[in-house]
Amino acid sequence: MIHVLDNQSDKLIGWISSVKSDSHKTSITNEETYDFIASSNTPGVSLIGSRSRLIIPGEDGDYREFIVDYTHDNTSSMQKEVYSTGSFLDLRKLKIINPQKRVAQTSKMAALYILDGLPWQPGNLDWSDTLDWTIETHTDAYDALKAIAVLFKCELQFRVTTNGDVVTGRYVDFIRRVGASNGKEITFGKDLLGIVRKVYADRLVTALYCVGPEKQDGTRFERLVTNNDAYQNWNWKGEHLVGLYEPTGIDQTLTYTELAKIGGEELAKRITSAVEYEINAVSIEHVLGYGHEAVRLGDTSRVKDEHFDPPMYLDSRVISVDRSVFNRSEKTFKLGEVIEYSKDNIMKTWRGLQALYGTKIVKSALAPAGNPNILWIKT
Repeated sequence: MIHVLDNQSDKLIGWISSVKSDSHKTSITNEETYDFIASSNTPGVSLIGSRSRLIIPGEDGDYREFIVDYTHDNTSSMQKEVYSTGSFLDLRKLKIINPQKRVAQTSKMAALYILDGLPWQPGNLDWSDTLDWTIETHTDAYDALKAIAVLFKCELQFRVTTNGDVVTGRYVDFIRRVGASNGKEITFGKDLLGIVRKVYADRLVTALYCVGPEKQDGTRFERLVTNNDAYQNWNWKGEHLVGLYEPTGIDQTLTYTELAKIGGEELAKRITSAVEYEINAVSIEHVLGYGHEAVRLGDTSRVKDEHFDPPMYLDSRVISVDRSVFNRSEKTFKLGEVIEYSKDNIMKTWRGLQALYGTKIVKSALAPAGNPNILWIKT
């Protein structure tokens, strides 16, 4: 169900209980949209206009809020198309932060300063240590929150709460890592329908030229960090593909070694973002007995498609999800931060483990007795 709110009082003024099609897209980089098409005569549709606020249920009892960007009324088909973006993006228009240096800040202290006087407040925070934060240029509240997340090596998550009649809270969570590592395996023939592999050549880099903040004497540390695996795959005539990296919000006391460390972390992120896998899958978690098959944004998942040529085995992370609110079985994942394995590598590892532990595999209906170095597969 879609709740329609008054765009100034936050009160519920109507709801939409059926649509012809809908799409809720979200990503770990906080790109979030909700679009739908409904009949023009569907109750509640006439209440929606520019900057109307919508609330939809999330997948785990949470709620997501959106602001309508634009609508399209098709008089010939008697349909209304609605396009909206996450309401948290309005933080770009609500406050400008002046350049300054804030000393000994926790993530909560920094977030409280940015959100002071705004309808959002800090929520769950996974970091309690203190760091110095330098705001080098004028910035808006949303980009300031993103800078805090980078500084404290966290990821942002926006959510709202409601009592059914009115919005009761808007929260910004600073999570160490969105999603879970629950061992979920997406397998062809079970919940996997197809895989599309995409390589973005414009993102490919094998090295980063890292430039640190300017010190009081006007000097700056500079450091080239490289990745040998990426170099072997993508070098051009023996030359590195070099990107530029100037970390923001970093204190002037940053050392040469620290610059190399954060530069290496940034290079790893850029390398993994260059390859994405679009997974077309059926969400089977709502089938009785399949609750363990849930897939959420940010989850670390394994993908196995032995019908692919050559067979495909991946360790990856769900970096975006496209789902329907009204049909829970409709869901498409996009995977990034991918590590690929060949079948030969997997079997080599498996044989190595067998040799290391002297394990014998037995397939039988009853558990074998005696030898403890037996892997029993119950048939």
